[in-house]
Amino acid sequence: MIVAKILLFLSCFQSADSVDQVKVDPIWKATDEVVFHDSLFTEPEVSIDLSTLKGWKLSTQDNPDFALKDYDDSQWYTLSNSLWETRQLPDSVWQGFGWLRLRIRIDSSFSKQLNVISPHMMGASEFYINGKFVLQHGVPGVTADKQELLGRILDLGTAYEFLPDSTYQLAVRYSLHHLNTLRHLSNGNFSQPVLLSIFLMNYEAMNIAIHRTIVTTTLYVFAAAILLMVLLLHLFMHLSVTDEKGNLAILVLSICLFLLSFSMISEGFTIRNFWLSIILTSTTGNIMVLMCCGLIPWVTHQVLGVPVHIFWKRFVFAPFLLVMLLAVFPEFPFMQLIAFIVVLLIVLSATGSILAMIKARKIKKSGIGLIVGSLMAYPILFIITIIMGINGVAYFWTSMMFFLMLISMPVGMSIHQAKQFLTLHLHLDSLVKDRTAELNKSLNDLKATQSQLIQSEKMASLGELTAGIAHEIQNPLNFVNNFSEINTELIDELKKELARLSDGQAVGSKQSAEELIDDIQANEEKINHHGKRADAIVKGMLQHSRSSSGVKEPTDINALADEYLRLAYHGLRAKDKSFNATMKTDFDESIGNINIIPQDIGRVILNLITNAFYVVNERLRQTHPDSGYEPTVVVSSRKEGNKVLLSVKDNGNGIPDSIKEKIFQPFFTTKPTGQGTGLGLSLSYDIVKAHKGEMKVASKLGEETIFTIFLPND
Repeated sequence: MIVAKILLFLSCFQSADSVDQVKVDPIWKATDEVVFHDSLFTEPEVSIDLSTLKGWKLSTQDNPDFALKDYDDSQWYTLSNSLWETRQLPDSVWQGFGWLRLRIRIDSSFSKQLNVISPHMMGASEFYINGKFVLQHGVPGVTADKQELLGRILDLGTAYEFLPDSTYQLAVRYSLHHLNTLRHLSNGNFSQPVLLSIFLMNYEAMNIAIHRTIVTTTLYVFAAAILLMVLLLHLFMHLSVTDEKGNLAILVLSICLFLLSFSMISEGFTIRNFWLSIILTSTTGNIMVLMCCGLIPWVTHQVLGVPVHIFWKRFVFAPFLLVMLLAVFPEFPFMQLIAFIVVLLIVLSATGSILAMIKARKIKKSGIGLIVGSLMAYPILFIITIIMGINGVAYFWTSMMFFLMLISMPVGMSIHQAKQFLTLHLHLDSLVKDRTAELNKSLNDLKATQSQLIQSEKMASLGELTAGIAHEIQNPLNFVNNFSEINTELIDELKKELARLSDGQAVGSKQSAEELIDDIQANEEKINHHGKRADAIVKGMLQHSRSSSGVKEPTDINALADEYLRLAYHGLRAKDKSFNATMKTDFDESIGNINIIPQDIGRVILNLITNAFYVVNERLRQTHPDSGYEPTVVVSSRKEGNKVLLSVKDNGNGIPDSIKEKIFQPFFTTKPTGQGTGLGLSLSYDIVKAHKGEMKVASKLGEETIFTIFLPND
C-alpha cells in the first residue's frame, strides 16, 4: 500500500498525455473489438483484468436488451480511457447508473482456458457474456434507494468457456450513486466515476492470487502482532517512567503503524459492509501513511533526547491539514500541487530526522547508529522492492520487503530505548547503592540527633523539676540551719550551767541544765525530720533524672501528681518571679495505689502541668490587666471501673481544631523557636501507650484545655 501510494504521487508529475497511456501493449484494439491471443501470456497462469482495456461503451439508460450480443451500441458514449484511469468520462455524463459494453474476439490460435471469472468491484454490478448472466455483485439500481452495495467479497462467477476464433459481447449493468461520499472518504483516490474491475483467469492464476493474498495477509498479521507488542511495551514503559518522552513517541508511532498494518490486513478478508471496507482499506490507510510522515521528526528528536524545535512540534499536524484538504476537496484540480505537497512533507520529514541526529551527535548521544539504520531502512527497502518487482523476483520476497518496512523503524527505536533503559538501570543500581549508604548514614545521624533531642527534652523537664526542688529543699535546709544554730547556743549555755553546778555556786542549775538538754533533743529531732524531708526530695529528683528501670511498682498517683504540681509551679516561679497562678486539686482518695513506673508517669504529669502553666501565663501576658483573668490549673483524678483518670485542666487560649491531630506528633510544637523541641507530648503519649493506657485532649478555643490520662487499675 505504501509503495503504491508513493508511485501514485510520483506519477502525478508526468504530463497529461503520459497519464492517459495504458500499458496494454500485448493487447491490440481493433476498431470495434479487443483481440486475445497466446502471445499475451508467458506464464502458466492466465489472468486478464478487463478494466485495463480501452474501448468500453456507456449508456446511462436501463434496458435488459443491452446485455444481448447483437444489440447496436454504435451511438453509445465511448470511454476515452480504461476503467481504472482518470478522466475516463466527465462527471456530467455519469448519473450513478449505466450499462457498459465491450466486444472481445478470441484469436483462432488461442489455446488458453478462460473459464473462471473473479470480480473486484467498488459498485453494484451484474455481468453478462453474450446475453448470459454469469455474475452478480450487490444489486445495481437506477436510483440510490434501489442500490445495494457490497464490500470486499470474492465472487466466483459461473464457469464460462471461451472458444478460439469466437467473438463475445461483455455487458455490465453497473451503479455507484454515492460517488462524492466515496471520494471524501478516500481523500480523492477514486476520482473516476466507474470503479469496475473484472478478471478472466484460469484456475492456476486463481490459486496463485489466493496464495499471494494469504502470504501478504499473514505477513501483515505478523507485522501487526510485532507492532502491538512494541506499543504495549512502550505504553508500560511510559506509564512507569512518564518523564521519558521517547517511550511516548515510539508508542504514538507504533499505534499509527499498527493501524496501517490492520488496514492492509483487512484487504485480505471478506468485509460485506461497503462503507466499512472503504474506511478500513482506504481512509485509515491514507491517514496513517501521512501521519507517520509527520510524526517521524518529532519521534526522532524525542527518542534521541534532544530539544524539539517548535516547527517540528507543529509539523506533526501538517498531515491533518492535507487530509482535511483532500477530504473537503477530493476533486482538487491541481494534482501536481498535491503531489508536490506530499513530496515536500517527505523531504521535510527526512530533514527533521537528520537535524535531530546532528544535534544528538554534537552532544555525543549514544545509539545514533541504530536510529540512522531504522530511518534509512525505508528508502533502502523501497528501492529494493522496486528492483525486485522489475526483475520478477518471487512475490513472497517483495511482500517481505513491505513487512520489513512496517516494523523496521519502531523495532529499531525500541531496541535503542531498551539499550538506554538497560544502561540507565545499571547506572541506577549503582546510584541506589550509593544513595542507600548515604541514607543509612543519615538515618544513623537522625537516630543520634533524636536521642540527643529526647535527652534534651528530659533535661529540660529536669531543669523545671530542679528549680522546683531547689525551692522545696530550701525550706527544710533553713530549718536545719536555724535549729543547728540554736543548738549551738543551747550547748554553750548548758556548759555554763554545768560549770556552775560543779562549783556549787548556783541553786537550780541542775534543773536549767535538764531543760537545756530537752530543748537540744527537741531541736535534734526537728533537724532529723527536716533532713529526712530534704533527703526524700533529693531522692525524688534522682529518680526523675535517672533512666527508668522499666519495673512497675505500687504508686500513690494522687501524691505523685500533687508533688509534681508544686514542683512545676515553683520551677516556673524560679525562672520568672512575676509568674503567678492558682493551683487546684480534686483527687479521688479511693483510688489508692496503682501499678505504674513512677519515673515515667512522673515525667508525663510534669510535662502536662508545665505546659498548662505555660499556656495560662501566655494568655495572662496577652490579656489586659483589668480584664479580671485569673490563670488557673486544676489537677484531678477519679476512678471509672477498672481505669484511673488523671486530668490536667487549664483556662488558657485553647487548641485550634486544625492542630489537634498534630499535637502528639514528634517535633510538633507551638512554642517559639528555642523554647520547645516538640517531643514532650510525643514522649508522654508513648509512655502512656506503653502502660496500656490512653491520652486524650479536649479543648474549647479561648476557654480551656483538658488533657486526660487513662491508666489501667489492675
